[in-house]
Amino acid sequence: MPDYLDVLVLCADPVKLKPSLNLAQELVHFEKVIGKSELPIRMRRVFPPTLEQLRNEFARAALQGRQPSVFHFLGHGDSDGLYFENEHGEARLVKGHELKEALAQSPVKLALLNACWSATNRNISLMEFLIREQLAEVAIGHATPVADVSAVEFSKQVYTRITQGKSIRVACQEAASELAEQGMSGATDIKFVGNGDIELTTGFVIGSRPCVIESCLPTMGHLPEPPAFYGRGEELVQLSQSFADVSLTGFGLWGIGGIGKTALAKAAARRNAWRFEATTWVDIRDIPHKTTVELLRLALVRMHRGAPDDDPMEELCRRMQSSPSLIVLDNLEDLPETEHPALARFVQQIPKNGSRVLMTARVPLTTIEQLTDVQSRRMTLGLDTWDGAVMVQRVAVQKKCEALRNELRIEASQPVGHCVHVTNRLHGHPKMLELAVGVGLKGRDALDQAMIKLILATMAENLGGYFQTRGFWRLGLSWHQRTIELCRSSGEAMDDSRLAHELFQQANLLVSRGDLSGARVALDESLTLSQKANNQQGIGAALHQLATIESNQGNPSEARRLLQRSLAIKESLGDQLGLSASLHQLAIIESSQGVPSEARKLWEQSVSINEAIGYVAGAAATHAMLTQLEAMEGNFAKALELARSAVQVFEQLGHANAEQVRSILRSIERVAAEQTK
Repeated sequence: MPDYLDVLVLCADPVKLKPSLNLAQELVHFEKVIGKSELPIRMRRVFPPTLEQLRNEFARAALQGRQPSVFHFLGHGDSDGLYFENEHGEARLVKGHELKEALAQSPVKLALLNACWSATNRNISLMEFLIREQLAEVAIGHATPVADVSAVEFSKQVYTRITQGKSIRVACQEAASELAEQGMSGATDIKFVGNGDIELTTGFVIGSRPCVIESCLPTMGHLPEPPAFYGRGEELVQLSQSFADVSLTGFGLWGIGGIGKTALAKAAARRNAWRFEATTWVDIRDIPHKTTVELLRLALVRMHRGAPDDDPMEELCRRMQSSPSLIVLDNLEDLPETEHPALARFVQQIPKNGSRVLMTARVPLTTIEQLTDVQSRRMTLGLDTWDGAVMVQRVAVQKKCEALRNELRIEASQPVGHCVHVTNRLHGHPKMLELAVGVGLKGRDALDQAMIKLILATMAENLGGYFQTRGFWRLGLSWHQRTIELCRSSGEAMDDSRLAHELFQQANLLVSRGDLSGARVALDESLTLSQKANNQQGIGAALHQLATIESNQGNPSEARRLLQRSLAIKESLGDQLGLSASLHQLAIIESSQGVPSEARKLWEQSVSINEAIGYVAGAAATHAMLTQLEAMEGNFAKALELARSAVQVFEQLGHANAEQVRSILRSIERVAAEQTK
């Protein structure tokens, strides 16, 4: 008797095949559902979803004595077979005889064919073929097109009932009934062929061992959860081909805000993760001190926790030499131009063994583009009509926007309806399309009137960010204000979070110019809007910044109250960097109010968090504060130890705080020397 019910899943979403299925998110949710089963299921993903890899998986299973009981296909179907992918994600039609060749070495009990959207009656023939050739004892499929969400939900319901000990026939019938009750498509067109009385769980004991999910993603490092993603087939193929070229070390994605750089980078990283042994993702906005060294140090910590990080550039390159790795650096428009040469040196030192750094920025990084080992792409266009319309329709369903949720139809193999009209008017710009759905909650007339303002608002936002990052703060402030005015006038129903973000950005700019009163007004409104939208991250950020202003203006009690609220939110979100910053700020208040014991405790908590996440500059800054506290209490030996440690870190980083902490160190040394006389 096998230890597990082994399930082999092949999830294919070929680029350029219309419509895109957006299965990455659904697969992650599906895996989480299966992972909660009380019966011992071992689900392994065929990754990459190619015919060759499917053959490899069956051969591997045979060698290990792990014959899969279930083969589950999730993707596009056609009259001639099922669409797998090639190594670059392009469509590869796999016909019946090729499936036979792959499955013949290890026949399965159940073949579950979720052929979304493109299913035809020939899928029934494919199911019969699998049974006739004794490749499966029972097969389930769709006789008509079905949406990807429906296909995944049907699969969840089938597995739930199978693990309850029900036969495949009963599981299939009850799953179809559940779809019908939820009002989802495809409930009446689910078919099965073969012996429906089979019970796959016979012999397995509930709770005997935990479920196992083998996603086949790299085990070292981390990638963000997959985004909702649409289109960009040409870009995905270019990125995949670039990743396959071992003579290259980098790739840059440049484009205006909201055009989809980050979403594309996430999709490309996940699709190509099988090429790498380690992966990591770093958003430069997570780093308060924006230097190349800090950027790479965080990448190193996330990919190889506990690795020595005195010289993160050298250590990363050394580890990439032994383990081909992918590092994604997001939002590099926030990296000062003076840091670009250091980043270029790192890219040049990356070993040419398939390792890669993928970079995104709103403006091209000229120093990087000049490197011969780097390719780049400027994203100037939005989604095409088909992909944009699919995005609008799916977001409309999610947001329950009645004006658009049923406004996509396929006629003569082309999309038609108001979703198409919205896409074309907004040139397929992803961010504007999402905002348009929010406006559509007020009705179609409101949507039509607001679309021109959506275009202008996004243009203003991009100009504001452009001037701000280049030091032209007056121009940046002016364009941020214009963005805020356009957001207010558009009447966007779902745009509270966006307006809150713009106000928060404006407040930060005002704080940097010393206008605390103006910043307070902007932050108060940002906080109100974030609360209205239930945007917890926005609430926590606004509370922290308001607390800083209150502290600077001599209101410690109010600052303490705001920071404690911010701490609770950041802790609930798992925002370790934000938690550390709020603890640090709260400790400053407690110290100024004559409560050194509480300040010490808070600073030590901040240091522990910074050390755990690898943020050494933050830990050094807190050590500098602890230095002064220890000196005031006469603990000169401890103060000197902390100060010297902070100086050493800041000097290694080339940090501007090094001289300030050196001055503190000299002062403590003088006082300590006088005390010993």
